[in-house]
Amino acid sequence: MTLEKQEIESELGKMQLADYRKEEIIKLLNTSDKLTTFDEKIFKSLVRKIKVTAPKEIEICYNCGITVKEQIK
Repeated sequence: MTLEKQEIESELGKMQLADYRKEEIIKLLNTSDKLTTFDEKIFKSLVRKIKVTAPKEIEICYNCGITVKEQIK
């Protein structure tokens, strides 16, 4: 298998995984059930890591690549 073919297959796999995750999130958002408790499975599927950046600030790194800074009161 050539390097180019491996790279294409790798990218295709990433796209398929992203599509699957998107569909799972859409299904969750379209349900009439509202979450009343913390759901660890959903949390782990969305969040890659949380970093403490200051005494009252955290950085949430999502699996999709977005990073958000939040102030803690």
